[in-house]
Amino acid sequence: ARVKELSARRRVPKFALGELVREPYGEIGAVDGIFADLEAAHDASCTDADEWYAVQNKKPKTPKNGIWYAVIIPNGAVLAGEDDLVSATS
Repeated sequence: ARVKELSARRRVPKFALGELVREPYGEIGAVDGIFADLEAAHDASCTDADEWYAVQNKKPKTPKNGIWYAVIIPNGAVLAGEDDLVSATS
């Protein structure tokens, strides 16, 4: 069922791997991974998507079924939704 669900909503990511972006707290980093939705991002890290979403200080603008990105920043890495990132090259 999950495969069918993901294949039914094919989309083109706004940001490319390696692209410089500004995450919601203002840090600039590089896109390191792209995920079809929040569940896929958490499947890759073996954590619970709903628990992660619930404890965020800033609620993401990106819906759970939107495209999510792993972003490497100077002090580590973050997970951010497409609607929560802006290009750092423009």
